[in-house]
Amino acid sequence: MRICVFDLETTMGLKGDYSIVVCGVVKPLDGKPKVFYKGRKGDNDKVLCQTIKEELERYDILIGHYSLKFDLPYLNARLLYWNLPKVGARLHIDTYILAKRGLQISSRRLKGIVAHLKLGQKIGVEPEEWRKAAYGDDPKAIRKIVDHCVRDVELTEKVYWRLKGFLKGISMAY
Repeated sequence: MRICVFDLETTMGLKGDYSIVVCGVVKPLDGKPKVFYKGRKGDNDKVLCQTIKEELERYDILIGHYSLKFDLPYLNARLLYWNLPKVGARLHIDTYILAKRGLQISSRRLKGIVAHLKLGQKIGVEPEEWRKAAYGDDPKAIRKIVDHCVRDVELTEKVYWRLKGFLKGISMAY
């Protein structure tokens, strides 16, 4: 079975009808991350969304953090906006659900879980950098967002390895 960890970064609206994809990272489990940020022209993220979708569909199981509630529905909203088919059904493991099921901690956000498990530190990005990357197409700002996304995927993978004992079953994401 082919398994990957993935994450998306979007502009500030966080809803598929009010914002766009800035970048995505797809990392084969125990492999090297594949970064996707080219293919967006201003607010046109059609090619970027299609490319990320095609990469995700190369895998049998997807792993993400809060990805059943955000990343997949968001990507599907953008794909359907562009009149493209949604991501095909895949088995899915959401580390947020594993943490909710197995950990009684103050925050189940990735940052909180990573801190509790002492797995490293999330990279923060200042609001001005988000604006520059999203609206100004600033290469340095985009690099910061990409680095943030890569780091989130690496941390999500570490969280998965630590929490996989709480896995009772694998969800099917549509």
